Amino acid sequence: MYLNFVDPRFDENEFNVGIEQIKAVLPNIVNQPDFIFQNEMTKTVYGNNPREVIIDAALLDEVSVKDYENAYRKLFKDVAGATLFITGNVDLATLKPLVEKYIGSLPKGKKATDYIAENVPLQVNGKVENKFEVKMEAPKNTEFLSVKADIPHSVKTSVVYEAAAYILNMIYTDTLREEEGGTYGAQAWCRVRKVPVETVVMNVYFDTNPQQVDRLTELALEGMTQLAEQGPSEEFFTRTVENFKKNIPEKRIDNS
Repeated sequence: MYLNFVDPRFDENEFNVGIEQIKAVLPNIVNQPDFIFQNEMTKTVYGNNPREVIIDAALLDEVSVKDYENAYRKLFKDVAGATLFITGNVDLATLKPLVEKYIGSLPKGKKATDYIAENVPLQVNGKVENKFEVKMEAPKNTEFLSVKADIPHSVKTSVVYEAAAYILNMIYTDTLREEEGGTYGAQAWCRVRKVPVETVVMNVYFDTNPQQVDRLTELALEGMTQLAEQGPSEEFFTRTVENFKKNIPEKRIDNS
């Protein structure tokens, strides 16, 4: 940690080796359906924001070790505004002199670097669709749905929407997988954001076959709408609460 601040290494030869390694594998990746999907999804969700890009050959040609070093030194020239957390099974008597020596001697700085809200990529507003085709040996459809809402940030909000995603996964197991037999599994997950704008994003992702994609997409949206309007069933609510309770003791002994 100390060296990351006071003596970071920027070796041009090592940097170039890394870039050449990426350039060597990139041609094999860019035509892969999963890579194309990731690229299209990123462009669609973030509206071609230049700060949310997928690596390509043109980008690799632009980047230099000097650019990297300049950006790094600007951000990590001191520890102004930083908060340090030390987690784990540590002995305080052993730890204290190390903190004093290696952290207490870091350059203090005067003012924390602040983010510029306009520079933080945010999900686009309104309804946006992107349907595209890629040549594949074994045809399949990949569906990604993302819904965003401006909702005040709080611990309660985080827990509620984590629960909503957990319940959606149970709903989709019943409908998309078991009843329709259209997918091995759909994944729903939620992201609650505090800065620069307080938002909640619910995402749903699944693979299916071309014959069932429209029906499964309809059911996925229907499941989300019904949960929002009617709330969860008593069974799903109870299972979610019990699962969260079970996870609390496990999470409390985990360093993260």
